[in-house]
Amino acid sequence: MEIFKQSDIKSIKEMTAKCNRESKEAHAGEPLISVIVACYNIADHISRCLDSVIAQTYDNLEIIVVDDGSTDESGKICDTYATRDPRIKVIHKSNAGLGPARNTGFEASTGEYIAYVDGDDYIAANMYEIMISAILEHGADMSVCRYRQASVEETFSKDNIRKQNDIYIMNTDESLFYLISEDLRYVIQNAAWNKLYKRELIQDISFPARRYEDMVYTAIALSRAEKMAYIDTPLYNYVTDRKGSIMNSSTMDSIINEQLVSYREKDDYLKSIDRQDLVYMHDYMVYKKLLLLYTEARRGKNPDRKQFMAELKKVISGSSKNFDEIYSCKIADPHQKMRMELFLKNPLFYNIFMDLNDNIVLPFRRMLRSRVAS
Repeated sequence: MEIFKQSDIKSIKEMTAKCNRESKEAHAGEPLISVIVACYNIADHISRCLDSVIAQTYDNLEIIVVDDGSTDESGKICDTYATRDPRIKVIHKSNAGLGPARNTGFEASTGEYIAYVDGDDYIAANMYEIMISAILEHGADMSVCRYRQASVEETFSKDNIRKQNDIYIMNTDESLFYLISEDLRYVIQNAAWNKLYKRELIQDISFPARRYEDMVYTAIALSRAEKMAYIDTPLYNYVTDRKGSIMNSSTMDSIINEQLVSYREKDDYLKSIDRQDLVYMHDYMVYKKLLLLYTEARRGKNPDRKQFMAELKKVISGSSKNFDEIYSCKIADPHQKMRMELFLKNPLFYNIFMDLNDNIVLPFRRMLRSRVAS
């Protein structure tokens, strides 16, 4: 049973190195994967997550569970799992958020490959077998898989994912393009958890202590990967309806003070690697989202929405500085350009257009399509 405090990182690494030496012969030729599981006040869900990691068909894992100062029974449940499986190491630390928890896990890890799992999610039983095989077979630096949105009520099944779709090998330019454009043909996403990284890709980067912590992290990793294997199979189960989850507790304040900060840092990183073309693409996607947020806030009932809308307006108005470059990028849609032009002239024009479009034009089009189909 291996249970540690954050101050025991050196002891964890020494213990893990000893275990690794002892098991090396049993896993000859199989690289070690460090699976870092972050856990905070998810006593009702952490067992499902750990069961799915323990059940992996790829056995050569070290499982580092970081209890980020849980005040419920989560920490005790993790400790119990450490008594059942010698691959599990539990670190208890004071609460600092998901990013620092992952950093602590990485610091304690020794694997040649690194994976992250959020403790309220769970994974397919053969996820890492498929992902490491794709890396080794194609000489890739990292692999990315599709994910599926799962319900909090679902249970983990040890059945393997049998249907495996194509594996696409992408170079740096391609993977960054699909990340920034958010093209749904290849669901790369900012998330850290649907990826398996070579250790050297991420050795010197860390997650910030705020929400939206993986935006820049993922961009850096992909920019360093000369070859990435994309697995067009949903191997990660992302639970979206848990009460109290980070995504479901997002606030207007966090969007302004955390999400927008991450957007700016992502822009700064893309500029630093001389990819101004991707900066314009990224800005296009950001402004598209902010316009939608503005409309959602206007139609909502939050008492702070007017202040939020005022803050958004200031940010959105910044699009005028590089308007032509942003709205002539590869993925730009003329309709989005027209919407932004309306907003910049007068938000009232934009509001009228959106209400007409959503309440009259779109319903009319749906009615016509249904009549044609029938």
